[in-house]
Amino acid sequence: NAREGTLRLEDLIAGEDAGAARAAVRRIERDPFQVAIFQLSGGTTGVPKIIPRMQNDYLLNAQLTADWLGYRADDVMFIPMPVIHNACMMCFLLPSFLSGAAFALSADLTPESWGKVFREKQPTWVGLIRALVPRLNAMLEQGFGNLASVRAFWAPDCARLLRQKYGITSYSMFGMSEGMNMYVRPDDPQEVLDNGVGRPLSPYDEIRLVEPGTDREVAAGEIGELTCRGPYTLNGYYNAPERNAEAFNSAGFYRTGDLMVRTEIDGVGYYAFAGRTKDIVNRGFEKINCEEVEGIVVAHPAVSDCALVGMPDPVLGERGCIYIVPKAGKQAPSVAELGEFMQQRGVAKFKWPERVETIEALPLTKVGKLDKGAMRKLISDTTIAEGAGK
Repeated sequence: NAREGTLRLEDLIAGEDAGAARAAVRRIERDPFQVAIFQLSGGTTGVPKIIPRMQNDYLLNAQLTADWLGYRADDVMFIPMPVIHNACMMCFLLPSFLSGAAFALSADLTPESWGKVFREKQPTWVGLIRALVPRLNAMLEQGFGNLASVRAFWAPDCARLLRQKYGITSYSMFGMSEGMNMYVRPDDPQEVLDNGVGRPLSPYDEIRLVEPGTDREVAAGEIGELTCRGPYTLNGYYNAPERNAEAFNSAGFYRTGDLMVRTEIDGVGYYAFAGRTKDIVNRGFEKINCEEVEGIVVAHPAVSDCALVGMPDPVLGERGCIYIVPKAGKQAPSVAELGEFMQQRGVAKFKWPERVETIEALPLTKVGKLDKGAMRKLISDTTIAEGAGK
């Protein structure tokens, strides 16, 4: 049952005249260069930007994924992540339509619900991020289901872990809502399978690794910012000329903010992920824009200044830690109090800081810029010391 005040899709459908709706749809011109869906960016430069994914680029992206990974009509896909997110949409849902595969959904993220899917639907492909592996382990340990039907895992950040733990083929990958996708293949060199993200899907994808903030390409084996263009990578954010001027160079290459390194093995180029250039917290592959959160927290009546950084977490990779400079005579809000404040402002829960550190003044670099590196090191050292003291 829907919660009170919730607007349900069923209610919206019931409120429309079916005949009028069908007529409206028939009037829409079929245009492969028209928008198929709007995705949201990670919001790394202020509020999230709108990504228009076109009919033809989405179709190509999905078809290439199905071809590269060898999806079949007898496959059953299971990825317990939001269906509307690009990862699920592009890597599983749409390719399953093209290949004739089934797509399984669980009622929730409990081991019991997962077990019901594994017993009744027998998935052949499972998509997981590292944050969800403990849930899979719980399902298996509690006897709710098994992996007998699974022939492959899709795993951006834990393919090696899953392959070694369960002895099942696991595909590492790199992807973004803006388009570019890379995958490994089962016959790739072991170094690539263990540490890389493979190669781009399309032979028409173009990649240049450059020194961050420039267009100077780095040498092979050196870390550089990934810039790219291709048939399924966006050409511009919707109605965002200022952002587009920053996000694309004069040749039309998209500046991703992702750091990578390219190595060549037997004449073939492979890529490995090496971090981010942008100010984000990567919480279980959900990107939290630090600037967005800081802009809300600083409005708290007890906060003079603040800075959000990622703190290490063994399950999610990172969680948000907020350093707060309290106003004179005030105390920094607790995590719970800050959560209530964020909730009142409609902020998604995964963005709420999960640790508050009080500080007299935010550290600065020698040139007077905020030194988030120092804060990340401080919270990392603190959590390590706390773990050692247990």
